[in-house]
Formats: sequence, C-alpha cells, structure tokens
Amino acid sequence: MMTENIQVLVRVRPLNEAERARGDHECIHVTDDCRTVQFVAPVAPDRRGAKSVVKALTFDGALCGSQQSEVFRASKITQLLRDALEGYAVTILAYGQTGSGKTFTMTGPESLDYSDAEQAPLPGEHGAAGLIPRALGELFTMLGTPSHSHFVRASYLELYNEAINDLLNPESTNLQLRWQAKTGVFVENLLQVDCEGVADAIAVFAEGTRNRKVGSHLLNKDSSRSHCIMTLYLPRKDLRGAEGRICFVDLAGSERLMETHTTGEALKETSHINKSLFVLGNVISALADPRKRAGHIPYRDSKLTRLLMDSLGGEGRTLMLACCSPSSLYLDETLNTLHFASRAKNVQNRPVVPQPAVDTQAMLIQQLQATLVSLQEENACLKLRNDARASEPAASSTHTGSSSMSAGSEIAALLADVRQLRTSNELIQRSHDALLRENQQLKTKLERLEKVFYHSEEK
Repeated sequence: MMTENIQVLVRVRPLNEAERARGDHECIHVTDDCRTVQFVAPVAPDRRGAKSVVKALTFDGALCGSQQSEVFRASKITQLLRDALEGYAVTILAYGQTGSGKTFTMTGPESLDYSDAEQAPLPGEHGAAGLIPRALGELFTMLGTPSHSHFVRASYLELYNEAINDLLNPESTNLQLRWQAKTGVFVENLLQVDCEGVADAIAVFAEGTRNRKVGSHLLNKDSSRSHCIMTLYLPRKDLRGAEGRICFVDLAGSERLMETHTTGEALKETSHINKSLFVLGNVISALADPRKRAGHIPYRDSKLTRLLMDSLGGEGRTLMLACCSPSSLYLDETLNTLHFASRAKNVQNRPVVPQPAVDTQAMLIQQLQATLVSLQEENACLKLRNDARASEPAASSTHTGSSSMSAGSEIAALLADVRQLRTSNELIQRSHDALLRENQQLKTKLERLEKVFYHSEEK
C-alpha cells in the first residue's frame, strides 16, 4: 500500500492594526521560493549579548499576505475535490494560535453575507471569500447542476467543551461518537442535508457558521470557542456503497491564559481547547516519529483526535494549513505552530479508495437463488415436452418394434432427468435455507460485538 505525507501549507498574515499601533515588527518572513519560512531564533535568558540566529523551516508551500484566491490555488483544492469524487476521504485542516487567521482563511470575513444564493463564490470571485465557499462553488462547477454522477450531502458540527453539537440543528447537542466496521468512527444522529446545487450547500455553510460558538478576549474579538468540521459526503449514483468525502476542519486557536485573562465560562472553554490541542500534538508527535509510529497512538484521549483518525496516519488524504502571526510579540506561539506543522509534514497516511462492502453470504444466496430459478424453468420445460409426447396419437402399426422401444426409452430418460432435477432443487433449497440461518446468526453476533465495543468506548 502506497504512503504519502500530510501536505502542509503555511500562511503568514500581515500585521493587524493593533500590532502596528503597538510597534510590533515582523519576526518571520517567507522566502522567494514560496516554501521556506525564516525566523529569528530567540536568545536564551542566560545568554544575554549573544547574537540572534536566523533559522528556517521548509514546507510544501508558504504564503505571506496573500489574497484568498491565491491561497485557494496554492492549496490545490480543485485536485483534492477530484480525489474526493474518486472516493478518497480528504481533510483540509486549519491550525494555529488564536487570532492567526484560521477562520478568515477557511470561511472569510463575517461581513460577507451568504444568505443570498447569488453570493455563492467561485474561484476568482468575491475576493474575501474563504476556502470553504470557494470549494463549494468549484465542486458544483465540476459536477454540474443537477449532478448525474454523484449525490451531495453536507453536515456541520462543532466540538465545544468536549461535547459534539450539530450546528444545523442547534437543539441536537452532546451527540455520541460511534464506531462500525464498515464506516469507522461516526457521529450518531448527526443531520446530513441533501444539496442539489451550490445554493443549498452555501445555505448549509451559512447556517452552520452562524450557529458556531464565538467569544471575545484581549487577543481576538471574534475568537472561535470550538473546533468545527463541515463535511461533504459524495456517494456515487452508479455504484452502491462507493462514497468519498471532504472535511473542512477549522480548529479553535491555542491560547495562553495569562495573555487572554479569561475567567468563568471562557476559562473552561480555553481549558478544553488547549487540552484537545495538546492531545492532537501528542498524536502528531507519535505518528511523525518512526520509532513510535508502530506503537500506541493516543487517538482515544480526545474526541477531536478520534474524529480525525482517518486524516492523521489513516487512509485519508490530508492538507494542513498552518496560520501564523508575524508579530514579534507572539514569536513563541508562532514558533510552536511552525514546529507543529513541521512534525505534521512527517506524518504518513495510506490513502485508499474504500471498495464497496461485499457481503459474500448474500452473494452466494443470490447465486443459489438464480440457479434454483434456472433449474425450475428447465424442469417446467422438460415436463411440457413429456406431456406433449404422452398426448400424441398412438403409433401406426407400421412402426417397427425398435421405433416404439426408442420412444419409450427417451420418455424414460426424460422422466429420470425430471426426478434428478427435483432432487437437485430440494438440495439447493435446503442449502439456501441453511445459509439464511447462518447469515442471521452472524448478523446477531456482529450486533452483540458492536454493543460491547460501544460500552467499552463510553467507559
């Protein structure tokens, strides 16, 4: 099975108004090759007077102060959409410190109103539109409306204080994670909306974004207080069981409590955010280290990492967008993001297109049923031929004795064939009934095992 590394694209936003007013300077910049990020390594406190060292990290791509359309092209979203249509599980993941531009990159500014279907952005249109609305427009441009090859369904969830909430149905909260052999990890009772065109998909996106938890603190007046995942499911119309999907993951930003000065409910939110990101870091570190990769990977320590199992070291295809602030004040946080992204670049996935599940017992039963029908038809044909011969007028007296004997022998042979077919039919029917019973026993056993697995997970 072929492996490929997670693709990592770094986006460095420009200094914002508050940072410029404070006199912050840019401590990192992107080189001309659009792959390397340079930064000034901080001097240790016990080495005052030592010269700063310029260091660099190289990624699959790096952008600084770029337009949204350029980020869309550099992310190669169009190719990832094609991969999803072919049946791959694709994930686009935005990671970074709070206020680094993750949500702006994924969704665009709040000022852009998507309630009007005419604002469904296509690549190159609506300059401030984020990756998600641009990808929706591109997807339906590729499929056409209506689509003759795929169905499109969409869901939108948030992970808030370790509880999974349905953003398309705000009353549906604290949903449970489940597991099945065929589908892997999934969210039970999560609403999936059919999308016949780009207007439907944009409406889903707008509704989910509107219901997302946001808050304000010293570092960001519109800080995301939850991890959000919008998923497009793309089942094929011509092949039952073949389904690709693409997930857009906008993670909440890591925060330092001493800088945000959060209290009360906001403090609880920050604690949950930092804990889940800490577990995500542990998973990335384990997967990036060849010595640990074959050992225990702590996916189960957080619901976030369980949701991302296919994306991190699994059978999916993943792009990480590492968003950074260039401000010298946040150099430590920016370096943490870059080092995290550098480790993620070493994580290997095994992208495969899952084959439609084949029920071998059901196939065997279907084959036996077809054989049974064929034998029954042949049996009826032989009976008709036999009845026709029996109703023929008596043979002429001029017929020789040998002719009469020949006809009698043929009739006897036909009767023997009929008896043999009846016996075969009975054997096939008994085999068919036995297979049905065995299939039911296996289904009962599988359901019992899944219940045991769910109970062990919930504990």
